[in-house]
Amino acid sequence: NSTAVALQETHISRDTVRLHARWQIADDESAVINYMWAVGSIAGGEQYQKFTSTGQLPFGDSGPLYVSHGSSLVVTVLAWNGAGQERLVSSVSHIVDHTPPVLDTVRDGRADVDWQTGLEIGVFMPGLLDAESGIAQCTWRVASKPTGGDEVLPSLVIAPAVESRRNLSSSTITHGQRVFSRVCCTNQAGLQACSVSDGVTMLTSAPTLDSIIVNIRAADQSVYDADRNVVSQTNGLYAFWLGTEWPQYVSHYEIRISGASKWTRVGSANGAVVRGLQLADSDYQFELRFQDLAGQLSPAVLTNFTVDTSPPLLIPGLSN
Repeated sequence: NSTAVALQETHISRDTVRLHARWQIADDESAVINYMWAVGSIAGGEQYQKFTSTGQLPFGDSGPLYVSHGSSLVVTVLAWNGAGQERLVSSVSHIVDHTPPVLDTVRDGRADVDWQTGLEIGVFMPGLLDAESGIAQCTWRVASKPTGGDEVLPSLVIAPAVESRRNLSSSTITHGQRVFSRVCCTNQAGLQACSVSDGVTMLTSAPTLDSIIVNIRAADQSVYDADRNVVSQTNGLYAFWLGTEWPQYVSHYEIRISGASKWTRVGSANGAVVRGLQLADSDYQFELRFQDLAGQLSPAVLTNFTVDTSPPLLIPGLSN
């Protein structure tokens, strides 16, 4: 009355598999008294296993079957009821798979980022494929070493899709820690492929210049020392700074003089010469900020400085 044949492949070696087949064949009037099953390349075929009785058991396990990769397997079941009537049913064609899934690349998100600020990370697996038996499942582990050591998050079963995301809020991740995603995917034949990303550095703290010390001098050297943050020329200055808390995560610094220049990108060094200014003898504010490698801008710090081009006055009549 009802029929269904399902089979599962277990890979043994390069060209050998075992099959587990299970079927449902019911007879409400007179019970099924015997099953026989065979394995072939077509429905009703016996190319790999001759018809073999399982009695009244609705399943069977084959011995080793020598089948080349990509070949088709079909299970055929012959059932007899108490009245001596028989019925022949077959499974759908099953493609033999002797190779693991294709998992060549694991990226840290679709853009394969190297730095990020949030605690949600992603993996992207372009080309994930198993053309023969299909992907059964994938697992994703996050660790601070590419080998999987120093686990940050345990393995998680994820859908066999090319992209997935998970949250690190339950982990002990620290600012500046680099984490690696290791993904392993298993196909329906039980064969597994693994790959690991090149890692992403987590910048969990906002960039700051709270401890910075800025010094400003004239752009051109003088034989005389000048007071700190006093500039003796109107067309240029030299600024240098010390105390950036996380210098290894600086993408670049930006500077400007309040009311006198626009924000200018000056690289990642701890100093810059600015020329082409048109300053007057007056007091000014020098502004400094930086962008980290994840694209975050720090608040600007302000340093007061003075432009003074007037020479000292010589007062007549004074002597030693």
